[in-house]
Amino acid sequence: MIEWRKATAEELANGSAEMVKVVEINPEPVDPILLETMRYKQRTSDGVDAYLGLMSELRLNSIANGLPRIVNKTIEAKLKLVRDEVINGQWISAKEALSIVTPDAFLSQELIDRINTKLTEYIAANY
Repeated sequence: MIEWRKATAEELANGSAEMVKVVEINPEPVDPILLETMRYKQRTSDGVDAYLGLMSELRLNSIANGLPRIVNKTIEAKLKLVRDEVINGQWISAKEALSIVTPDAFLSQELIDRINTKLTEYIAANY
């Protein structure tokens, strides 16, 4: 069924007829699996970016402070499960994995807290 309405003053001033056809926009339904797949792709890309940013920060810190390679290797090992989850777009699982990571001589509570904050903020904004 075609619906009509009276043209607004602005439409009339722009040369519209007195009656204007109402156009309904009915977008195609989006496949929920396709939509979730697109979200996973974005979360995966964001996870890779977040991980590379952290590794870059650690590397530059090690260079600036003359730290031996074992420092970053130890941190990387402790955060391996967190890394694996986040680079696969599994930010909630990464946060859960981080909850069992404990600080040590190389991995500070401050860094764990910063990672936790980043995960929490991302999850709040993207889930």
